[in-house]
Amino acid sequence: DSLLAAETLSALPSCYADAFQCRVAVHRGETVQEVHDRFLRAFFRSRVFQVERALLSALEPTLALALARAVGSNAVTPLTHTSDEDIERMTFKPGQNNKVAIFTMTDRRDMPSSSETIFQWSDRGRTWMCTRDPRVVVAGGGAATEVEPIFVDVLFGSALLNVAADKEADFGTFALIAPLHRAYSCILLAEAAHGLGKGSHKDTGSSST
Repeated sequence: DSLLAAETLSALPSCYADAFQCRVAVHRGETVQEVHDRFLRAFFRSRVFQVERALLSALEPTLALALARAVGSNAVTPLTHTSDEDIERMTFKPGQNNKVAIFTMTDRRDMPSSSETIFQWSDRGRTWMCTRDPRVVVAGGGAATEVEPIFVDVLFGSALLNVAADKEADFGTFALIAPLHRAYSCILLAEAAHGLGKGSHKDTGSSST
C-alpha cells in the first residue's frame, strides 16, 4: 500500500521498481514525521548526492538528455540549481516548493507509524523515500513490542513507469546499467542513513542492515 506501489501498479506490466532499506538510531521521543524530514535533508545533502547535483549542473542539459535516453523517458524535469542551504530550508510539505535539482516532490503521506514521499525526475522516473517505525508489522498490522522505539527503518526506492511499452531498445539499455543503478542506490541510502544517524543523540549511535 505504499506510494511507490501505487505508482508502479498503475504502470504494470511495463515498469521497473526497486527499494532498499537501512535501520538507523534516532532521538528518543522524535516522531516518525520529524525523522523523515531529517532523512530527506540528509539524503539530498549527502556527499554522494552533492556530486550528482554538481554533475547535473555542470553538464546541463547533456547529462539529463543521456539519462532520459537510458531509461526510455521522453523528458527529464528541468534542472533547478539547489544549495545545501536551500535544502535545509525546505519543509517537504505538499503544496510548497520542494524541488532539488531535477527531483520534484509530487506526493507525501504521513501516518502514525510511517512517512513517505514521491519525487518525480522525468515523465517516467520516480524516486521514493520512506521512514517507518520497525515495531509495526506492515503486512499484518499491530505493534510487535511496547518498548519506545529508538530505531527507524529508512527506505529508498526507484521506479520507471511504462518503460517497455513502446521503447524496448531503451529498456534494454537500462537493463544493462541496472546493476550500477542498484549499487549506486545502496551507496546513496547508506550515506543518507549515516548522516541521519549523526544527527541523533550521542548515546544511541547508528546501525544499518
